[in-house]
Amino acid sequence: MNVLVDRVDRQGMIDLELQLVRENPSWLAVLQAYRTAQAELLTTQAEAAGQSLQTEKSSAGNSTKDDRPDADASNVDTLPNADTSIDDEDSIDSNESPSTSKRASRWVQRLSKLQGIESVELSKIHGRLIAYDLLKCDLVGQSAGMVYQLTSSGKEVLARLCDEQLASAA
Repeated sequence: MNVLVDRVDRQGMIDLELQLVRENPSWLAVLQAYRTAQAELLTTQAEAAGQSLQTEKSSAGNSTKDDRPDADASNVDTLPNADTSIDDEDSIDSNESPSTSKRASRWVQRLSKLQGIESVELSKIHGRLIAYDLLKCDLVGQSAGMVYQLTSSGKEVLARLCDEQLASAA
């Protein structure tokens, strides 16, 4: 029998996960590495979109901004926003349309090594972070391998740890 179970006491669960991350500094290092990788990915995508937009503008020939008053407004949706929250429900399917694959680009490749953590231990950490709903994984394709992203719980744990560090420093 399959029964869908919601986390009723979400705050208590985050406290548990927060405590586990506090007790395992290597977990924190992995979460921070994925947060950094996601931020770098968004930055790279924004730069690529900006370059693509510049290329489109320069290839338009003699057309000027005055000739196309709403051209800039029409391209606003093509630029990724670094402030946009990454949706935990984004999934990847090799049969998805190109517009859907835009969501898939928010996932990052699996970290295969991290300074100070052996690869065998890193594999165990990935499993534990997934089990505690701090990290989410998906299989892109047979050749591409696993991709990962922080869950909302993972983001919340990192935010709370950051807040605690700021409070203790003050």
